[in-house]
Amino acid sequence: MRKKHFFTPLALAFFAVLASTTTAAPRGKTTRTISGRHTLTASARYYGDHSAYTNRPFQKDDVGFGLSYEYHDAAGFLQFGLEFCSRPGAETDGFALTPFGSLCFQDRWLFAGLGIRKPYFLDTDQESRGWNDLYFNWLLGIEVPIGNRLSLNLTGFYDFYKWQELDEFKFNDLEVSAGLSLKF
Repeated sequence: MRKKHFFTPLALAFFAVLASTTTAAPRGKTTRTISGRHTLTASARYYGDHSAYTNRPFQKDDVGFGLSYEYHDAAGFLQFGLEFCSRPGAETDGFALTPFGSLCFQDRWLFAGLGIRKPYFLDTDQESRGWNDLYFNWLLGIEVPIGNRLSLNLTGFYDFYKWQELDEFKFNDLEVSAGLSLKF
């Protein structure tokens, strides 16, 4: 039953983005798709303490470095990427690779959206290897253009594991990421 509630807003958001990429054509003519803007973003994310999400694989002062691809249209963008974090947590000797995806709505410089992440740990200890739990994050950011093709991004994240944890929101749980984007 909970999965049904999760996929309904996600499906509505998907169809809203899909509908915004087509333009209305005069009767008898075919519709055309607005060409999107492609972006590559290199970013660094600072992890802090999190009061509600206590079994999170990352600890305070961990830093993840990511590379992502974004497809932008008139309403927002769809982002897919991979983040690398060396020695996540206090007791590991390995590193984590975290694939992630986000659906964001954008208005000029501001953007907001919902993301999903699933870390994979590669550790010297065989018991610590493998996939960690899937978790979600709300994100809110600003994108400042630097010329025609570059922009600087500053994003705030709030990670959560279960939808029921959203009522435990605290500003101290927010984390930050900075990135440089190249449009092509």
